[in-house]
Amino acid sequence: MKITSLSAVGLFIAIITMAPLPAHAQQTGNITGTIVDASTGEPVIRATVRINGTKLGALTSTSGVYTVKNVPPGLYGLTVSYVGYGTKSLTNVRVDPGSTARQDVGLSTAMIGRDTITVTTHADRRSESAALIERKRSASVSDAISADQIAKAPASDAGEAMKRVTGVSVVGSKYVVVRGLSERYSSTQLNGVNLPSPEPEKKVVPFDMFPSAMINRITTVKTFTPDNPGDFAGGLVKITTKEFPESFFLSASLGTGGNTETQGADAISYAGGGTDYLGIDDGTRALPRNIATERLSTADEQASLLSKFSDNVWLPRPASLPVNQSYSLSLGNQYDVGFPLGFLISGSYGNSYSFRRMEQAYPLLEQDNGRRSLRYDYDTRLAERSTLWGGLVNLSAQFSPDHKVSFKGVYNHSADDESRQADGLYNQSARQTIRYTRLRFLERGISSLQLDGEHHFESILNSRLEWRGAISTASRYEPDNRSTTYLLDGGRYLFGNNFGSNNSRFFSNLNDRESNLGLDWTVPFATWGGGISRVKLGGLGRFRDRDFSARRFLVSVATSDPEILALPPEELITPENVRSGTVGFNDNTENTDNYTASEKILAGYAMVDLPLTRMLRFIGGARVESWHSNLFSVNPRTGLVNSGLGVDTSITDILPSINLIQALGDEMNLRASFSRTVARPEFRELAPFRFDDYRQSTFGNPALHRTAITNYDLRWEWFPGGGEVIAASGYYKSFNSPIEQIYFLGGSGISVEPSNASHAMIYGGEFEFRKGLGFIAPSLENFSLGTNLTLAHSEVRFDAQDTLTVFDGTRLIPYSAATLTDTTAPRPLQGQSPYVINATLGYDNLTSGTSVTLLYNVFGRRLAIVGSSGVPDTYEMARNTVDLTISQRLPAGLQLRLTARNLLDELNLQQQEFPDGEVVQVESYRAGRSISLGISFNLDQLAMQKSMADEAPHE
Repeated sequence: MKITSLSAVGLFIAIITMAPLPAHAQQTGNITGTIVDASTGEPVIRATVRINGTKLGALTSTSGVYTVKNVPPGLYGLTVSYVGYGTKSLTNVRVDPGSTARQDVGLSTAMIGRDTITVTTHADRRSESAALIERKRSASVSDAISADQIAKAPASDAGEAMKRVTGVSVVGSKYVVVRGLSERYSSTQLNGVNLPSPEPEKKVVPFDMFPSAMINRITTVKTFTPDNPGDFAGGLVKITTKEFPESFFLSASLGTGGNTETQGADAISYAGGGTDYLGIDDGTRALPRNIATERLSTADEQASLLSKFSDNVWLPRPASLPVNQSYSLSLGNQYDVGFPLGFLISGSYGNSYSFRRMEQAYPLLEQDNGRRSLRYDYDTRLAERSTLWGGLVNLSAQFSPDHKVSFKGVYNHSADDESRQADGLYNQSARQTIRYTRLRFLERGISSLQLDGEHHFESILNSRLEWRGAISTASRYEPDNRSTTYLLDGGRYLFGNNFGSNNSRFFSNLNDRESNLGLDWTVPFATWGGGISRVKLGGLGRFRDRDFSARRFLVSVATSDPEILALPPEELITPENVRSGTVGFNDNTENTDNYTASEKILAGYAMVDLPLTRMLRFIGGARVESWHSNLFSVNPRTGLVNSGLGVDTSITDILPSINLIQALGDEMNLRASFSRTVARPEFRELAPFRFDDYRQSTFGNPALHRTAITNYDLRWEWFPGGGEVIAASGYYKSFNSPIEQIYFLGGSGISVEPSNASHAMIYGGEFEFRKGLGFIAPSLENFSLGTNLTLAHSEVRFDAQDTLTVFDGTRLIPYSAATLTDTTAPRPLQGQSPYVINATLGYDNLTSGTSVTLLYNVFGRRLAIVGSSGVPDTYEMARNTVDLTISQRLPAGLQLRLTARNLLDELNLQQQEFPDGEVVQVESYRAGRSISLGISFNLDQLAMQKSMADEAPHE
């Protein structure tokens, strides 16, 4: 049975408006927050929070969190105290019926004559302010985006949310680039645990796999401290999922939308499996079981092989693509079972469609009458259906204020279902008109099961112990990637018999497994002047394994009869034609199509957080990381390891870190940092495996080295008010053996492969401004402006005598750096943007419940692929984007949200630039303008609205 979008909305509203309300929640509210050390940001455990004039109060937990429940509505004063700190009093903390007021507090160490501080404030309900408090007290240079900011931005996943962070741009809507450095120089953690990536080509986890509904905060750490992993240079991105609530809550949402380039267009699609709407292949595309990896010699054997494939769909067909859909549901509660026991369950599902027309070209190297001619020039149609669903389960038990244990389980699944058709000029050995088609279904999954604990031992040096253990998996499954090539001849398209893997079926399967064990022990001690210092010790063990396998099946035709060659592939590639000898279908799996890999990282660190004076803070120490990586390319036919193509590397790095923080008042800091970090090659970058598409091949390179990086940072930051910040930063980074993607030319083919350059450097600055506009005029009280700018300059150097070692598809060979196309002048580091600008204009009216957010983003031209052997460098050109979000609070706990993305719809453009100044556009397309409409329900909002209505005077 099908339900229309309109009837689904009606059913949704009917159900949620009848949702039962806890009676008690209508009468009282809660006060919650986090108590931290004002100078270090560390949680203060067992601090006392009292509501003045009542018997209500609470102690903070191991996380510094307190919750005072069942507070009658009204205005209150709070008193916060702990031994060794000055008492802090707050007034005008407002509690509304059925809601939770949030008040985070920073305690300062007690000083003679000044041990009580009184502040007049309203309860802070904006987690954006809490994120800024964390940033202000952080030991490192960092930026954070809160759940509140994510909700205001048109962000359906973490990738879209990250576009708003200072110095961050996002490639392909999923790969995060920090400070202009490519995604390989960033790392990702989920709830403090590193994750394996389901992308074989990338190090970083694709951020489009994390629905925004499950995210509490995203913090981007830009300077290294020893208690963090040392394998990043741009940034360490920490995704924190939502924790369990202070009381029962229920929220749900649904949405729909479309795109100007997609809806109503003459798009393409194909018939897939019965569970494609879940992003799961039902077996329609699966590789038949028990197929031996061997080339077959007879036509009967090849026909028997082809007959085992259940799906014989090869061509995309004209189609109209439907509108997008999204759904989410979250609920949680906290119970008193002798101690607080809380849970949170959240799930989301989304289906989106896109269609684009692309112009794709590539120049030949030789001259044609003094001008370069094109190797190919295609008009490409690409339709894609993307599915993303996932969920999380959080369980937490606060056995006492000193001991907390939590379980976090996360699973996310995504799939991209692609239909592609390219038509145009193919100009390799002869000028011909070509038609290339590809059907590709790609599944990705990522899961993490985490158990962690926080413990305070007052009798053991008043220390704090944190531990965590996690098992994570990442998978990537590509079943039956089908491609065909036809050439125009005499007014009709005939099967192209000399295009190798462009007439084939391709299968691949990847599975990553990672175990992660970590321990951190913090011991405070008193120093001169009554300040509190901390020594932090810890260790980490990461153990990762990967299995990868691929299978290739090649189609060929043994006739020149145009009547047969003109048959569509569904009629041409049949067991009957194979058995007759007209068509060949054979296993073409290569000797390097399987590999196994493992990685082990053992780390230990020591750091001290020391107030040198009342205003100057020192955080320093070192981390030792022992890295062992091995990868074995396995011949799938013999099961033997390919000698000479394996990797077995062991390196121990000592990574020092020094951070100085000079407080220039209560709300202003000056930070300086020095550190050394590394960037290690990923398994796929090391694997001697070849992936083909219709334009080029991609290889791995077993000869890669890890990159060593030296980092210098300086930041001034001012926090003039809640949710406000003004900051300026400068940084310099030096790279030894940076890894870049380089074009290589061999025979008639083009390939892309990672390789080490000699040296690189990057320096730049960041500027950030986020402030309410009420200081200009009272009429602008509800308006706010935020903007951030990153400027960067980078240079890569190859020494004249350098020799690169590359994989040519069979073996490792030397390759002179002198053959690189652009060696006459310093060029930018691959993936680095010279500038990134974000701007936000917001309007929030708490009385009417209206919120409007206008967002702008632009990144500068960045080098995508380095050229060699005359092949020019490829650049991705600058592009401006503008997004708009409007939300309105409605009765019955509902909220309506309208989102418009990519309003400018500027051209997505890549171009190749020759040293002599000639420029060729190699790819261009418009992504289209997207409009979406969503409605959400929040039980807390409904409770507050009903309670306020009950208290309103009646005639």
